[in-house]
Amino acid sequence: MFIDDPNPLLHPAMAARNALNAGKLSKAICDGDLERVRAILYCPGFSDKTIGYAVVAASTQGRLEILQELLQRDIPSEYIGMALNLSHAENRLPIIQELLRYGNISTFHRGMTVWLLAQEEDLAPLPELLRNGTISEEHRGLALWHLADRNCASVVPELLDHGQVQDLYWNRAVKCAAHKGHNEILQELLRRKVLSPDDRGMAVLCACKGGQYESVQMLLSQGGIPDEYRERAVALAREEGHLGLIVFELYEG
Repeated sequence: MFIDDPNPLLHPAMAARNALNAGKLSKAICDGDLERVRAILYCPGFSDKTIGYAVVAASTQGRLEILQELLQRDIPSEYIGMALNLSHAENRLPIIQELLRYGNISTFHRGMTVWLLAQEEDLAPLPELLRNGTISEEHRGLALWHLADRNCASVVPELLDHGQVQDLYWNRAVKCAAHKGHNEILQELLRRKVLSPDDRGMAVLCACKGGQYESVQMLLSQGGIPDEYRERAVALAREEGHLGLIVFELYEG
């Protein structure tokens, strides 16, 4: 339940009435009762905070029609951002589309939502968010890292087409893809950026630990690695029981 903060300028009876109406509004949203929500909204005295939290409640509970009704009012941007971050998994795409149409979403909240969605099964809303506005390099990098870990290759190009990624997260994504053999993502990352010999060497170590021969091939096809990494990679492959082709590739590369 959400209620208005007590306002010392209000008569106690009026403050109590507003708190009661806020509670009724919360219950109507929870029940998914659009007509009851409309009737309650005719009552005067709702604060921006109460309406803002009502938008968040409708979004987290997947109440699209109620959300549309609430968005006919002026909503402070921080509540639109919170609603975007917490949108309900079962009805997420239309909820996010509605919030994006309303606008007034900060770069932080947009980026946070992209990062959170990168960890979810349903990735359909990601393109909507990426095309609608900007996000920070850090949030883009965090999303890339999670997508590389989960092998979500279909959305990686669009994520990268819309902005830069910090080197820290780029290299983490490369190492993660190499270790797990997520080679479609690894290929996309290597196509877009040439790694330094040291970063390439670290990625080769990760691929050797995971026994990913094709990943080792892809990395070495971009360039060489320092001898110290080659020796460590051979030793690591031997320790992990991934000998044969990997060792041959390292010595031949």
